[in-house]
Amino acid sequence: MPKFLSDRPTLRGFLIIVLIALVVVALNQYTALLAIAMLLRIAFFLAVAFFVYLMWRERRGEIESWSTRERVVFYGSALLIVAAIGLYFWHGLPATRCFASGAAGTPIRNAERLRGPLTRPIRVR
Repeated sequence: MPKFLSDRPTLRGFLIIVLIALVVVALNQYTALLAIAMLLRIAFFLAVAFFVYLMWRERRGEIESWSTRERVVFYGSALLIVAAIGLYFWHGLPATRCFASGAAGTPIRNAERLRGPLTRPIRVR
């Protein structure tokens, strides 16, 4: 039997998922599962925020060379995007219905057209 499962990793993965689901149902651990899901949602949001911070820190010298108006629009747009993502994660609002996602993305795209793309190829060190 172990050879059978080692040749079929997808089947093995599904069997693990079924086993976990059966344990949750059998032990009536729905509340624990919801708590873990909520913690994972918060951890993912924090991971995204940390990644955005790292990208900003790497390019802040370039952004500081922009005019005051361009910086205000750029940072305001970034705050609106973070607010839209926060609403999606905490209240479950669909991202397509959040006004901030569309309203904030347009000034960032315009800034990229004027100044060039904000993303550069990743350098391998």
